[in-house]
Amino acid sequence: MTDSPSPTEKLYLDDSYTVSFTANLVSCERQDDGSYAAVLDRTFFYPESGGQLPDSGRIGDVDVTSVWEDDAGVVYHGVTSQVGEGDVTCEIDWKRRQEHMHHHTGQHILSRAFIDVGNLHTISFHMGDEVCTIDVEGPKISDAIVDESENLANTVVQENRSVIIKSVAREDLDNDALRKKLPTDVDVARLVEVEGFDVIGCCGTHVRRTGELALIKVLKTEKARGAHRVYFKAGRRALEDFQRKHNIVKRLSKHFTTGVDGIEDKVEKLQSDTRTLRKEMKALSASLAKYEANAMVESARVVGKRRFVVMVLKRDDEFIKLLASELRKKDNTVSLLGGPSGRITCVASPDTEVDLCEAAVKCAESAGGSGGGKGGFAALQLPPGADVERTLGKIYEALKTLQVKGER
Repeated sequence: MTDSPSPTEKLYLDDSYTVSFTANLVSCERQDDGSYAAVLDRTFFYPESGGQLPDSGRIGDVDVTSVWEDDAGVVYHGVTSQVGEGDVTCEIDWKRRQEHMHHHTGQHILSRAFIDVGNLHTISFHMGDEVCTIDVEGPKISDAIVDESENLANTVVQENRSVIIKSVAREDLDNDALRKKLPTDVDVARLVEVEGFDVIGCCGTHVRRTGELALIKVLKTEKARGAHRVYFKAGRRALEDFQRKHNIVKRLSKHFTTGVDGIEDKVEKLQSDTRTLRKEMKALSASLAKYEANAMVESARVVGKRRFVVMVLKRDDEFIKLLASELRKKDNTVSLLGGPSGRITCVASPDTEVDLCEAAVKCAESAGGSGGGKGGFAALQLPPGADVERTLGKIYEALKTLQVKGER
């Protein structure tokens, strides 16, 4: 049995900007899932923790896809294949690292801003590949508080304040200055201070000055388990988000032939016109369904006292439902209607006293479909490519022989 590796020297704690380095490979062992876990004697790769995502990059010519730290302080690098022995050259994905730095420092600034503006304390932080969130406590959060907090955060960014990282023994701490109390098992705290604004214990990677963030943008808020979740972006991601949305606005402005400030009015008018047209279309469809139902009954097949309307229609399912509803009102009428989607609607007027559901569902199932209903109604769905007309014929043949009360 091999001895456990010694704790890894964590160089990222003192330097977030170095992305190329050499280290000695301590071990590289195959994992149960077929990947490998490499241990270095020293590393700048940040392991996932504290809400921050791990770095990625390469060790030698092998991709690093995940990084984690165990309870003994050993940092493991998830790699896609075996890594060579001895000293290895390592390269961290700088774009990903920089985005993490922007968002982690941005989170510190935004969390403090929410406290200063609305006394809303952050209870959790999550960093995603596309967007980051903080959950702030409190029953509600107004748009005014969000806007004012965002403005304060960006003022701190524009002031280009220093971001200072230092280690302090617990007995030397000014606890009142900390945004959040330290865990009781911490003897020496790594503090991240946004100069004159925020101080908190943190092991993440951060920028040197707030101006590197350029922008912090709150995207939206929503309720989340008794708190409020704030979605935000910072740095390059915030700029790219603005560019994407600005291009959408420009296209809408051109489409509606109006300035940016007039888009909202144009959209509201379009929505109002659409609602009006939908109401008119609904009324027209109902009238057309009534007209077509009358014509269908006139050409229906007559079997005994009953009329059978059996048709495959080139209409959408919603219109076929309207037709079925109208046909159900006709005396002594059984209607079997199929559409292009493979859906079949079967209805019988109450005076026919025909229980068509069981027979109709059996016919659908024999064609590889399914269905359900009760009494004089059945809704069926055939699989793609099924012969709707043939299935309608089978249902008709099964129903026309059914006896109803009063018939012999």
